[in-house]
Amino acid sequence: MSRDPEQEPESTALITRSAATALGLALYLFSAAKGVEGRGFEVPLLTAAVSVQVTFFAGLAALHCDAPETRKRLPDPPAAVFWTGAVFCLNWGAVTFFRQTARLYAEFGLPPIYGPVI
Repeated sequence: MSRDPEQEPESTALITRSAATALGLALYLFSAAKGVEGRGFEVPLLTAAVSVQVTFFAGLAALHCDAPETRKRLPDPPAAVFWTGAVFCLNWGAVTFFRQTARLYAEFGLPPIYGPVI
């Protein structure tokens, strides 16, 4: 008893996709918070900043790809699962990339890129 995606109201699609991306962000931040205990504030701040940016652009992509004009738009439940998983995986990849880049930067003995300059 599935409905045709073209007949769903636009506001339902907007709410579903926005909620799915927000849920993906919340799940990622909840799971990432366990791995950053005992560190300075820079790592959790970096994690949160990158995650919010990735989620914002993933949310825009979700709204564009699943717009009501799109003929191959997914119905709401599969779209919510897809976009939640996509946001979680994109956040994991982006934050891992930036953390490793910062770790390698420091490992090679390069000077800090923030802080007071004397």
